[in-house]
Amino acid sequence: MSRLPLRFAALIVCFFTFLLFYSGWVIQQRSLKALQLAINPHYVKNEQSSQKSSFRTQTDGTAKSAWILGNKGNERRLAYVQYVSSKDELCNSVMILAELHRLGTVADKMLVYPHSWIADEKGRWNRLLKVAEQRYGVVVKAVEPLIEAENTPAVSLLHAFSQKEYSRILHLDSRGMVLRNLDELLFNAPSALIGGVRSYNEATGNSLSDHLLLIEPSEHALNVVKSTLTKNPSMAPIDIINTLYAPYALILPQHPYNTIISEFRAVEHERYIPESWSPSKVRDESYYVNFEDDEAPGPWYAMPRSLVDKIRPKRKEEESVWRELYETWARRRMDVCGLDLEPLPLGTF
Repeated sequence: MSRLPLRFAALIVCFFTFLLFYSGWVIQQRSLKALQLAINPHYVKNEQSSQKSSFRTQTDGTAKSAWILGNKGNERRLAYVQYVSSKDELCNSVMILAELHRLGTVADKMLVYPHSWIADEKGRWNRLLKVAEQRYGVVVKAVEPLIEAENTPAVSLLHAFSQKEYSRILHLDSRGMVLRNLDELLFNAPSALIGGVRSYNEATGNSLSDHLLLIEPSEHALNVVKSTLTKNPSMAPIDIINTLYAPYALILPQHPYNTIISEFRAVEHERYIPESWSPSKVRDESYYVNFEDDEAPGPWYAMPRSLVDKIRPKRKEEESVWRELYETWARRRMDVCGLDLEPLPLGTF
């Protein structure tokens, strides 16, 4: 019986020895990570980077090692940015950023609008800016035009090149809707001054679409863009970008990064997706859907039944997904902006 207390004491000694050893190991690991951050303060390699990334490019189908932000202070180096030149576009842009917030993005969210709006503090636009800031953590920023010229918009996509506080930004056209978190694309895409999808109407050309663009701002690129804009003040921003950078851009596949709503009305789908077509699967895999459609109005309009019957997909599954996407957009518009759909102007379609 006298040996039991001795054995119990030995177990206690072993237990506390193990705790001492384990605490020392933890402190050592923390010190090692701190040293890694000191050497490379911007990024730390993801511990799971050895796993195969799901990021895909159209060029070789492979991806570089995955990298994640190292600490809270570096989150401002990556951002989603919306550029608003018209007050009518503001709700659409806030909806994009609100959904990214809901999906849990860890990158910054910024909305850029004309400095001239500050003189008019009243109105729906001012309320939406406050909603973006207070509810969705959006950084709102008023800016001046890049150059002084009559035909130059106060704010455009070209302002992306002036956001030099970020190493990379992702711009999504406000006529679209986010379906999945795009952080993987923003964080993991190979480095390139410009990255995006081809213009959908130019499958054989090299023009980029303005639906989705990855941009790495720099002083040199900004100066080149401003010089080109000065010579061509009425030139569309995407045309300037294509003129300067399209031949050197990182090309992303349409699927799953840029799904066009009209694809659900199409008969053939080889141009969009080389694999077998499945409307539900495409919807589930898509990160972003754009509502550009020559035969349909913008999703902010309430389409009359006669128009819906005329343009709706003819097959049941396509029609179901097509209607669901429009209904989701309308529901988000009400949830985020408190706005119903607008009546379609007579004679528009």
